[in-house]
Amino acid sequence: MPKLLHIVNRLNIGGLIYQPAYLTKYLRPEFETFLAAGLHEDNEASFDYFLKETGVEPLLIPEMQRAIRPAQDRRAYRALKELIQKIKPDIVHTHAAKAGALGRLAAAACDVPVIMHTFHGHVFHSYFNPVKTRFFLETERYLAKKSHAIIAVSDLQGKDFREKYLSRAADKIKVVEYGFELEKFAQARIDFPLQFRKAWSIPDEAITIGIIGRVVPIKNHSLYLKAFSEVKTKSNQLIRGIIVGDGEERAAMESLCDELGLSHGSTGDAGAQCDIVFTSWQKDIDIVLAGLDIVCLTSLNEGAPVSLIEAQAASRPIVATDVGGVKNVIVENETALLAPSNDIAKVSSQILRLLREPVTRTLMGEKGFKYVIDRFSVNTMAKAMRKIYLELLERSVV
Repeated sequence: MPKLLHIVNRLNIGGLIYQPAYLTKYLRPEFETFLAAGLHEDNEASFDYFLKETGVEPLLIPEMQRAIRPAQDRRAYRALKELIQKIKPDIVHTHAAKAGALGRLAAAACDVPVIMHTFHGHVFHSYFNPVKTRFFLETERYLAKKSHAIIAVSDLQGKDFREKYLSRAADKIKVVEYGFELEKFAQARIDFPLQFRKAWSIPDEAITIGIIGRVVPIKNHSLYLKAFSEVKTKSNQLIRGIIVGDGEERAAMESLCDELGLSHGSTGDAGAQCDIVFTSWQKDIDIVLAGLDIVCLTSLNEGAPVSLIEAQAASRPIVATDVGGVKNVIVENETALLAPSNDIAKVSSQILRLLREPVTRTLMGEKGFKYVIDRFSVNTMAKAMRKIYLELLERSVV
């Protein structure tokens, strides 16, 4: 039985953890699987509850943290080497930048037969300043030499890597799209259609326009708020903006609400009186989506945005910026309306269209569910990754 070790940065709420957690679960018993991870940071919510739901017991590496700190990173590297030497995995599969660097270096030092890495985001533009971006790019080009396979989570991301950023490792780049247990999103619409709205005192007649994800610069929540402000001035309908998530930009977004004249709140009665409701982290996103009418994404860059896959599974229409791998997870003008990055006028006009056309909202939601339910199933993802693992293992013994 091959041993498979996944290594992730930290156990925080976010789309990254789904792939390694589901693969740890769904590839048993054919593979003996393990998941190693750093801890979530103080300003982040933990994803421990999700791992318990999936039956995955993580191996904690407290030394591994998000920020680059040479002394701390050396300790994390040594801890990973010790873990690898103890488990003796046949495959080490790393996820995201820090775990990808330390994990692959440790695996190479321990002569692991198969070393792989998944890029969950697109770190080569819009995340960092030019100097830091160049450093990451050169680091990843070096690490690609130590990798037997590099996984992109969308066709567009894979194309970018092959043609622009990692062209010398083009033959190693493979695309495996995300997979999820999506049926619960459809079921929540039946079982809990009003639970979220009641919890936040949102009026029945209000149309809710939500955005789900970390409140960090790359997600560009300022565009969402500016577009919402324009929509409010142009529509006579009762609307509520719902920001689901938290992060370093939370205070700045609250200040922006004040500048835009948008009332905001974060208590249970906020929906009754405020334009914008800050819910912070929510565990049951299926119940949240059952209470939303429109889902937005205003990011500067994306790999394969989980929030849009989940929104479609919940039969929710989408307005999103046309960045990164967004087009790989939606069908433009059928399940989602797109706008250029940072185009306030276009984002607001697309939201206004959905506000004014309830039939369009319904039809787009129905098409979204049909589009994602099989394509992004967890079994589809596990089958694709299993094939790659077995091919690389066979090649490693030749």
